[in-house]
Parts: sequence; structure tokens; C-alpha cells
Amino acid sequence: MEDVFQKLILMIRAYYPVLYLHSYEYYRTKQKIKGIVELLRREGKKVNYYQWDCVYGLVQILPDKTEKRIERMQNPLEVLAYILNSKKSGEKNIFVLDDINNHIDRDEVKLMFRKIAEATNNNTHAIILSSIYRLPAELEKYITVLQIPLPKRNELGEVLDIVAKQSKVELKTNLRNRLIDAALGMTSMEADLAYCLASVKDGFDDKSPFTVSSEKEQIIRKSGILDYFPIIIKTYIK
Repeated sequence: MEDVFQKLILMIRAYYPVLYLHSYEYYRTKQKIKGIVELLRREGKKVNYYQWDCVYGLVQILPDKTEKRIERMQNPLEVLAYILNSKKSGEKNIFVLDDINNHIDRDEVKLMFRKIAEATNNNTHAIILSSIYRLPAELEKYITVLQIPLPKRNELGEVLDIVAKQSKVELKTNLRNRLIDAALGMTSMEADLAYCLASVKDGFDDKSPFTVSSEKEQIIRKSGILDYFPIIIKTYIK
């Protein structure tokens, strides 16, 4: 588990009430949080885990991986009131809230977050998850922000291995390393799509790292923030 997620679990153990995870990778981040929940459960703690978004509302993920939908919870104020009331139970509750920061400029929402942060029982954790950083100045002292980094080499390697297995290709170590290098700076989803394209287009041959790099170039250009200067990689054989 990466350093930032080690820090996250320490903050949960230390009863941080409201956290803001800035990440482009919703699925990957939620998988990491689920891993933290499972770790706490293996330690004998009872943990109630919930996920919320404005489309599906509030869903409780039970220990057996089944989902229990909490009715009428699409409204952000309703779910925040539910979180505040859950503090009275005394149980460990973790709520992951997708993009609730889109509503955070509303006075009522700011007040609810402040009440959650100030409540006496801090065994309940509200975790904002969003690819956009939006936090009013009034809440900066109440909400702790963590920047979730892009996947490291080992995680990109896992993504690549899955695609290679699906493609029924056994990658040589040198080519595998070059493909991982080419995807550094991508999200897991972007890397997965680039690897799938390389598999279909090149059959995972020596041109594949350049296919992945080309996809990364398009992503960088699309952002409009950076210019991309492709690097010509030479292989020297002694």
C-alpha cells in the first residue's frame, strides 16, 4: 500500500472526521479504501462502509460484498444529515462521497460539513472523492486534503499483465519494462486502454511502447497544459 494510503489509514485510526481525496481515479481509489476497510475488519473492528453519488444515492457495501441501497439519498444535504446522525451510533462508519464538492459552495452544505467535523464522536469519516479541487476557505481548517498520486510501476505492471493475459501473449522482460515506462504518468484506465490498443494494433511487438507513448502524447495535448516532446529511444547491443 502506497505512502498516501498508509497516511489515510493512520488518519482513519486517528479519527479524522472529514477527508478530501483529490484523484482522477475513482475506481482505483475506492478499491484502496475498501482494502483499508477489510484490514480494519480483520482486526476485529465493526466497520460500516458506504458509497454515495448523486445518481445512485447512498449504498452500503456489506462485508459479503453485497449492496444495500439507502432510499431517497440522492440529495447531498440528505446524505450529510445521515452521516451526522450516524455519529450517534458509536460505530465505525466510512462514507465515500463522489463529487459532493460540486455542491460545497452552498451555505447549507458548508454548515453540514462543519457540523460533521465538530461532532463529538469522530468514529465516522466522510471522505470526499473528486478529480477537481474545490474547497471554500471557510472549510479549510475542517477538512484534510490528500493528493492521490498516479499509479506506480508495479501497478502499471499489474494492468499490463492483465491485458497481456487476455491477449494470450507472454511478454519478454525488456519489452514489459519499456511498456511500463511508456505508460508512466497515465491513470490506470488510460494505461489499460493504451495497452489494449498496442495489443490490437501491434500484437505487443517492439513498436508497442511507441504506440503507448503516442496515446500519452494525445492525453497531454488534450489537457492543454503541457507540450509533449517525444523521446527517441535507442537500444544498444554490445
